[in-house]
Amino acid sequence: MNGILEQTVDVLRNIIPYNLQSMEIKDSHHLRTDLMIDSIAFLSILVELEHIFNISFNIAVMEAAPFKTVGTLIGYISERINNDVEGEP
Repeated sequence: MNGILEQTVDVLRNIIPYNLQSMEIKDSHHLRTDLMIDSIAFLSILVELEHIFNISFNIAVMEAAPFKTVGTLIGYISERINNDVEGEP
């Protein structure tokens, strides 16, 4: 999961406001309040993460349990990667 964390943090660092880019991003950081990520920036993040990890974000899951922290986002990515690997023949 360390690779997932590093790649996700890299994507977040490229999107968050400039004055926050030098801070250490932790899995406990709240996406909206700590990292100042609005809905448009969040969609950009999701698109980038879909390309990097070759996954799709399930809209129904996102609406039912929105990603509030970096950790919940990483957990979802990890779960999607593991489900895709387990589903392969």
